[in-house]
Amino acid sequence: MINDSTIISLAIIFILFIIVYKAADYFYLDRFCEHQVFNGYRKRRCIECSNALRREEEEKLKAEILQRAIELQDQEARRIHQLRKERAEDFYSLTPREFEQAIANLYKKLGYDVQLTPYVNDGGKDIIAWKNGKKYLIECKKYGPDKKIGRPLLQKLFAAMTEEKAYKGIFVATCYFTDSAYEYGKKYNISCISFSTLSKMLTEAIPDSEKEVEFDQMCLECGDIVSFFIRNGEDRICSKGHVVKKQLPKGYFNP
Repeated sequence: MINDSTIISLAIIFILFIIVYKAADYFYLDRFCEHQVFNGYRKRRCIECSNALRREEEEKLKAEILQRAIELQDQEARRIHQLRKERAEDFYSLTPREFEQAIANLYKKLGYDVQLTPYVNDGGKDIIAWKNGKKYLIECKKYGPDKKIGRPLLQKLFAAMTEEKAYKGIFVATCYFTDSAYEYGKKYNISCISFSTLSKMLTEAIPDSEKEVEFDQMCLECGDIVSFFIRNGEDRICSKGHVVKKQLPKGYFNP
């Protein structure tokens, strides 16, 4: 029979075996790299292991920089998209609802209190505005530059003005108006804002400092942030000396 002292002896032998194995693993097995260089991997004494480790670290860093660069580009694209709504030549790229929102923002910059009406069943007006205690109704149409707004659409706006007891009507379009539409607007207190007039209004509403759009871009070599102007196509040098080629934010066209 196995007595207690035998069991204790076996337990001690097993524990010693584990200690010896772990020591060998730490001091010998794990200390030699695959190229049989002592501390070759841990302390980079092996040239091949050192190069492999450096490549792994570089690839990991580049992957992290690329991910951050994509996030920055998305962030700048969203910001630039908002700025695009304030440039007349970019109104054509907006959806009809975005165009209405852009015009509402424009009149807000011009000192009006504004309220967008529902996108459907708006009753002949897209925006209700107030200034100096007077009520204005604004209708917006995003048409192609070759189209012309005729009198019937202004008549619909005038009907809404009568119903709402508005002081004045404003018809804003990305195109132009027929002569009969201008005559009707003059008779019934409706301002016809064509594309050219809209461009002038934007010039008045937006300060000169905001007209040149700037955006940030990340150097894919080191992660440094470099600023570009939308209208300036020159490459830039980051603080680490890398050449950074301009890439416009997604969704932005080259002006």
